[in-house]
Amino acid sequence: MKKKSDLPVFEPKKTQALSLKKQAVIGIVAVITLTMATISDSRLAKMNYEILKIKIENNFPVCQQYALKVRRAGNFPCHECPSGEIY
Repeated sequence: MKKKSDLPVFEPKKTQALSLKKQAVIGIVAVITLTMATISDSRLAKMNYEILKIKIENNFPVCQQYALKVRRAGNFPCHECPSGEIY
Protein backbone atom coordinates (compact mmCIF):
# COMPACT_ATOMS: atom_id res chain seq x y z
CA MET A 1 0.00 0.00 0.00
CA LYS A 2 1.28 3.42 -0.95
CA LYS A 3 1.95 5.98 1.65
CA LYS A 4 -0.08 9.12 1.61
CA SER A 5 2.97 11.13 0.67
CA ASP A 6 3.61 8.97 -2.44
CA LEU A 7 0.24 9.79 -4.04
CA PRO A 8 0.21 12.43 -6.77
CA VAL A 9 -1.02 15.77 -5.60
CA PHE A 10 -3.35 17.84 -7.74
CA GLU A 11 -2.20 21.42 -7.80
CA PRO A 12 -4.47 23.79 -9.66
CA LYS A 13 -2.74 26.28 -11.87
CA LYS A 14 -3.22 29.91 -11.13
CA THR A 15 -5.10 31.71 -13.86
CA GLN A 16 -5.44 35.36 -14.59
CA ALA A 17 -8.62 37.17 -15.40
CA LEU A 18 -9.15 37.93 -19.07
CA SER A 19 -7.94 41.30 -20.18
CA LEU A 20 -10.48 43.91 -21.20
CA LYS A 21 -9.40 43.52 -24.82
CA LYS A 22 -10.06 39.76 -24.75
CA GLN A 23 -13.42 40.32 -23.01
CA ALA A 24 -14.37 42.84 -25.72
CA VAL A 25 -13.44 40.41 -28.50
CA ILE A 26 -15.50 37.63 -26.89
CA GLY A 27 -18.44 40.03 -26.53
CA ILE A 28 -18.20 41.16 -30.15
CA VAL A 29 -18.10 37.56 -31.39
CA ALA A 30 -21.17 36.74 -29.28
CA VAL A 31 -23.09 39.74 -30.67
CA ILE A 32 -22.14 38.89 -34.26
CA THR A 33 -23.21 35.27 -33.77
CA LEU A 34 -26.55 36.35 -32.29
CA THR A 35 -27.06 38.87 -35.11
CA MET A 36 -26.36 36.21 -37.75
CA ALA A 37 -28.91 33.89 -36.16
CA THR A 38 -31.47 36.70 -36.11
CA ILE A 39 -30.77 37.55 -39.74
CA SER A 40 -31.19 33.90 -40.69
CA ASP A 41 -34.55 33.73 -38.88
CA SER A 42 -35.77 36.93 -40.49
CA ARG A 43 -34.71 35.70 -43.94
CA LEU A 44 -36.54 32.43 -43.37
CA ALA A 45 -39.66 34.31 -42.27
CA LYS A 46 -39.45 36.55 -45.36
CA MET A 47 -39.07 33.52 -47.61
CA ASN A 48 -42.14 31.86 -46.08
CA TYR A 49 -44.10 35.11 -46.44
CA GLU A 50 -43.13 35.44 -50.12
CA ILE A 51 -44.10 31.83 -50.83
CA LEU A 52 -47.46 32.32 -49.12
CA LYS A 53 -48.04 35.52 -51.12
CA ILE A 54 -47.34 33.69 -54.40
CA LYS A 55 -49.71 30.86 -53.43
CA ILE A 56 -52.51 33.31 -52.64
CA GLU A 57 -51.96 35.39 -55.82
CA ASN A 58 -52.07 32.28 -58.02
CA ASN A 59 -54.99 30.65 -56.18
CA PHE A 60 -52.88 27.75 -55.00
CA PRO A 61 -54.33 26.01 -51.98
CA VAL A 62 -52.71 27.21 -48.77
CA CYS A 63 -52.42 23.95 -46.90
CA GLN A 64 -50.09 21.31 -45.56
CA GLN A 65 -49.76 17.81 -46.95
CA TYR A 66 -49.27 14.79 -44.79
CA ALA A 67 -49.53 11.03 -45.17
CA LEU A 68 -51.79 8.97 -42.95
CA LYS A 69 -50.85 5.32 -42.66
CA VAL A 70 -53.66 3.17 -41.34
CA ARG A 71 -54.11 -0.47 -40.49
CA ARG A 72 -57.69 -0.63 -41.70
CA ALA A 73 -59.67 1.20 -44.36
CA GLY A 74 -62.39 3.59 -43.28
CA ASN A 75 -63.28 7.17 -42.50
CA PHE A 76 -60.96 9.18 -40.30
CA PRO A 77 -61.35 12.65 -38.73
CA CYS A 78 -60.15 15.56 -40.88
CA HIS A 79 -60.14 19.07 -39.43
CA GLU A 80 -59.71 20.69 -42.87
CA CYS A 81 -62.34 18.71 -44.81
CA PRO A 82 -65.84 20.18 -45.24
CA SER A 83 -67.43 16.87 -44.17
CA GLY A 84 -65.15 16.58 -41.12
CA GLU A 85 -63.75 13.23 -42.19
CA ILE A 86 -61.76 11.63 -44.99
CA TYR A 87 -61.65 8.09 -46.37
